[in-house]
Amino acid sequence: MNVLCSESMKIEEEVSDDSGTAAVHSLPTELLVLIFSWLSVEDLALNVSKVCQRWKDSLYFRTLWCDKELIYENSREDLFIFVLSVAPALKQLSLNPLFCGDPAAIVNAICKGPKDIRKVHYNLSLFPAAVASRILGHYKKYVCELHLEGYANKHSSIYRNLDAELGQMSQLRSLKLSGYFDTKWDKKVLERGCLNLHHLDVSLIQDESDSYKPFLDNVKSHLKTLKLPQFKSNVGVLELVSSCTELKEITLCLDDLRCISTLQSLESLHIRWSDGVLKSKMNRFVRDCPVFGNLKELTLFYIPGLLATAIAKQCNKLETLNLHGITSCANIIKSVPSLQKLCIVDRLSLRMRHIQKLPRYIPNLRHLNVLGSFLNKGIPPKIISQLKQELPELVISSEPFVRYTKRGNKGYFTKCTDSSTDCSSDEA
Repeated sequence: MNVLCSESMKIEEEVSDDSGTAAVHSLPTELLVLIFSWLSVEDLALNVSKVCQRWKDSLYFRTLWCDKELIYENSREDLFIFVLSVAPALKQLSLNPLFCGDPAAIVNAICKGPKDIRKVHYNLSLFPAAVASRILGHYKKYVCELHLEGYANKHSSIYRNLDAELGQMSQLRSLKLSGYFDTKWDKKVLERGCLNLHHLDVSLIQDESDSYKPFLDNVKSHLKTLKLPQFKSNVGVLELVSSCTELKEITLCLDDLRCISTLQSLESLHIRWSDGVLKSKMNRFVRDCPVFGNLKELTLFYIPGLLATAIAKQCNKLETLNLHGITSCANIIKSVPSLQKLCIVDRLSLRMRHIQKLPRYIPNLRHLNVLGSFLNKGIPPKIISQLKQELPELVISSEPFVRYTKRGNKGYFTKCTDSSTDCSSDEA
């Protein structure tokens, strides 16, 4: 806003005698760009550029595109090509469809467009391997966050030279692999590269293989965040995970939990339920593992109530707790008085009386999120007022409160929404 208020800026006032309003084109270009930054990519490309030359010229301003994401769609190829030609500061690009209408035109526009894209989502089946190498090579010096998708119905050639391309991305810090990656990563090629990855997400890989194991082995010393697949990992992968000495955050299934026993730097743990776990052995591990005492954030997805409570009790430094589908929320809440943030998604067992007792059990609570709980009916305003009296700094996120009133002798219920309640406001 300092730019808008600088003395060097001259506002040309063109006022109509009959209306008394200033013409839009009299606004300073910087102010136009600020207004345009609120528009979608489609509106910018399809409407703004057609009004006048001055508006079209404003599309070249770098600040206009910093927060925009350009998404390729088969029905909007002209839009995609145009934006690449006018957006010098575009930072996010998504090439996710399964096929391309005019591959030559799209690839040409990409390779002539801006290089300093920081975030790329790319479907490996969209173009042949040689073209994929050309596209990824175009962004290799600047891309920081990369999401690659693979598909089983495509020949393995789509993965050709992928390890070499990734090895040249010196700025890459976050990589997500989803779909099917039953491919061979060349460990020697990866070692020759300059990859310094901090965040690796393989949680959406569909094939139950350990094809990413050489890749994980190459980046394990740098990793800060790791998301493992939703199925049980094999022993070789878990051995590599246990040697990630700098790891701060990990997401895994309950079957893989034992691999965290050596991760002394771990601060955030996210656990998903998996079948076939022996609860007695897991309880013993939870009781004896010292890592739980270092955790500041814990997320539990559909973990059995007794085991979930046992895990929470070991986390005596916990600040953030997220519970999804846990049947004993009340017992867990009592065991973590150090909490500052609490998120509960529970449509069955959570009751209003549990919410009313929160100040007693969690005296330092500042954020409460119950979106998706209480059958999406929200929290009554009276209870919100009571909570805020006891916890003045508390911020609450929930659906608007809904009352159900019984009418007539036949048991009909009428839904009444109390729209006056804003759970995040001080007045609530």
